[in-house]
Amino acid sequence: CRFNQASCSQANYSHFHHPMYGNCYTFNGKNSSNLWMSSMPGIKNGLSLTLRTEQNDFIPLLSTVTGARVMVHGQDEPAFMDDGGFNLRPGVETSISMRKEALDRLGGNYGDCTKNGSDVPVENLYLSKYTQQVCIRSCFQEHMIKQCGCAYIFYPLPKNAEFCDYRKHNSWGYCYYKLQDAFSSDRLGCFTKCRKPCSVTGYQLSAGYSRWPSVTSQDWVFRMLSQQNNYTINNKRNGVAKLNIFFKELKYKTNSESPSVTMVTLLSNLGSQWSLWFGSSVLSVVE
Repeated sequence: CRFNQASCSQANYSHFHHPMYGNCYTFNGKNSSNLWMSSMPGIKNGLSLTLRTEQNDFIPLLSTVTGARVMVHGQDEPAFMDDGGFNLRPGVETSISMRKEALDRLGGNYGDCTKNGSDVPVENLYLSKYTQQVCIRSCFQEHMIKQCGCAYIFYPLPKNAEFCDYRKHNSWGYCYYKLQDAFSSDRLGCFTKCRKPCSVTGYQLSAGYSRWPSVTSQDWVFRMLSQQNNYTINNKRNGVAKLNIFFKELKYKTNSESPSVTMVTLLSNLGSQWSLWFGSSVLSVVE
């Protein structure tokens, strides 16, 4: 998740270091002091980034690919790059058009879903909006601490716990893989406990690709990039990429569930069936 810091202001993104993906940046997060707004659709009214992949900084044992990974998610939801992210190829301009979609499920007697996760027997370790993936990871971390005595480093750290360290926990790796096998087959019960949220918001993405920079403009582009932060591009097209993210249209699609039979329609159907089979009505009953 690398990009040219000189093209952005600190108020619009937050930065942290991920153990596997390296430097990661979140734009328009809930903690941003100045949110970017888009009042028109189209590629010129979205977010445009120039990314530097820094191939020399990659650790071969952790990653065998070169590029960046991007995910579009809600402001109150954490970014799970393994589940919803997509890779960017160096030397290519990737244009991502997105459209917001919402799903509202009926809870209570109509379906098994939770409104905010308060009725789910799993503590939310991410301190964010409830999602099924948030609950599943929190559930795995709870079992990791109970059975292995330490916390998995890629998930949040609960109170009164510590991350796994081979110097303190010699056999945590073997314990983790055994627990992961039980987790995948749902012997831990995490997938059963973590019910689907009644309200879900997602983004439908479609991508377009083109060579970047072009043959005629690459000398000028690389000269401009080399003047920023005294950065010298040695491998040229293999070290940079361009990303455009924009709204396809400023409207969103909502799918809502509604009961097919309400109390009014139920009484109406009962009255019709009673009259048909028994040939009586309210007047005949009164008489």
